[in-house]
Amino acid sequence: MMAWIMNRQEVAPAFVMARAGYDVWLGNNRGNRFADTHTTLSSSQKEYWNFSWEEMGTHDLPAIFKTIQKKTGQKKISYIGHSEGTTQVMAGASLIPDFYKENVKVAVFLAPPGGMKYVKTDILQLLSNRANRLLVDKTLDKIKMWNLLPYNYLSTGVAQVACKLFKGKLCNLILKIFTDEDPKLNYTERYDVYASNSPSGACYRNFMHYAQLIDYSVQ
Repeated sequence: MMAWIMNRQEVAPAFVMARAGYDVWLGNNRGNRFADTHTTLSSSQKEYWNFSWEEMGTHDLPAIFKTIQKKTGQKKISYIGHSEGTTQVMAGASLIPDFYKENVKVAVFLAPPGGMKYVKTDILQLLSNRANRLLVDKTLDKIKMWNLLPYNYLSTGVAQVACKLFKGKLCNLILKIFTDEDPKLNYTERYDVYASNSPSGACYRNFMHYAQLIDYSVQ
């Protein structure tokens, strides 16, 4: 969610669209710092983390759309997603196509990771090997760490310090492990803002699911 408002208001997408007159709603995925609660489960339990972007597309987004429709009276939603926010739509539209046909007017995809064959992100390349996935899965179970990138003072504090060292080059290195193939694309003047909001929480199964797509890509 923060990605839409972290840049300067002149260029941050949410602010740009709001100034243009659109009714802007910011969606949020389960498991991050804004959505880490549950009616019956605790985020310290593995059962809580039994989801990936497939469930986000078949359960979470439909719930968000219904809430917006109820509040606004609009019949269809215009959706803009970035990265994982596009993958979950592709999964949802494939598995429950009638819902998306009836409730989505248009879907705009920014940096959509649909095909993963050529993705070079370090952690996904590591996990694309089945033996590595099994080893990591068992290790995470052992240490009970299913939220790979938790949001807390330690993680954000370390990120802020790292991004100040060596003119941001250390921050670039860290970003490359988890996200960007080319960190030079980032707006380095806002690294302090990015770091104060990141990491924000990420389910290990999301990484595993993406890595499987690399593993099973047609060569």
